[in-house]
Amino acid sequence: MQNFDNFSMERDKIRKRGRTNLRVIIFVLAVVILGGALIRNETQETERKVALDGEVLLNGDISFEEADKKLREAGFVPMEGSVSQEETQAQGYEGREVYGHKANFSCLGYTALGEKNNMLAIIHYFMEDSSTNKEHPGEIFTDIRGKLTQSLGTEPKEEEGFLYWDLKGRSSVMMGYVQEGFWMLVYGYTK
Repeated sequence: MQNFDNFSMERDKIRKRGRTNLRVIIFVLAVVILGGALIRNETQETERKVALDGEVLLNGDISFEEADKKLREAGFVPMEGSVSQEETQAQGYEGREVYGHKANFSCLGYTALGEKNNMLAIIHYFMEDSSTNKEHPGEIFTDIRGKLTQSLGTEPKEEEGFLYWDLKGRSSVMMGYVQEGFWMLVYGYTK
């Protein structure tokens, strides 16, 4: 019985490490895609005053620790531990409700985009039926896309299979499928 308990504990540790690594990989993917949109958007300087649903207004000038504190103050409930890998940091949170739909989990991510640029992102991850994808989006994806479009008053642009909206204050919103049945909504901020 002792060996089985040890095996179960090791298996749980491996799964937890795998989920953490997946979060970091997905965050880096979001940075690559959203980073391009934010860098093109760098001339907008007016800060936004109203947060979108599931968002806490951040900017790229604050540290990861300051952003984490703001999210916790806004009611984000952290999950075990944060992840740091060279110039990337991530902290997972219990899923938040966004436009009437609860995310499976949420994440704060930070990465350096060069010597003078940082990117912070609040990411909400959703799982729907495994048959849903970019060509055949799920009901939750479609509903949130419609509500974002209505809130922002403009249709999203599309780049590399992801939808994004440029916002004021060097921020953007992006959403798209990472794999079938699994997609993310990203609020991103650069310095």
